[in-house]
Amino acid sequence: MTNSQAILELRDRPDIFSRGALELTFTLLREHAPGLALQVRNLLSGDTVCDPGLSEHQDYFPIILDGPSIQEVITAITEISQIEVDQPNPDPGKLVILKTLLQDWLALADFLLQEKILTPKPQSD
Repeated sequence: MTNSQAILELRDRPDIFSRGALELTFTLLREHAPGLALQVRNLLSGDTVCDPGLSEHQDYFPIILDGPSIQEVITAITEISQIEVDQPNPDPGKLVILKTLLQDWLALADFLLQEKILTPKPQSD
């Protein structure tokens, strides 16, 4: 397997988000949950999973947040989505973005739950 193939496989994992997804999440959360938005933005200063030949706009980042923070992101995006749906004329583009981000964060939560379930607990002596 080449380095490029390995990077592509990593980018397809639910615990790896694109720069764009993280920036959109930050923007959405900034007014609704500023502390949480900052946690998301801080992920952008972490290690990247990318092909060195690509631009920074094609960077991908591992999501290193605890379970409660991930749950807060999901809750906040759900609340923001509901606010948008309740508008007299909801913006269809914004709804698509919200739905996609929510699916990404839910896939992350599901992945992490499966990893925890599939990883056996260490045996104590």
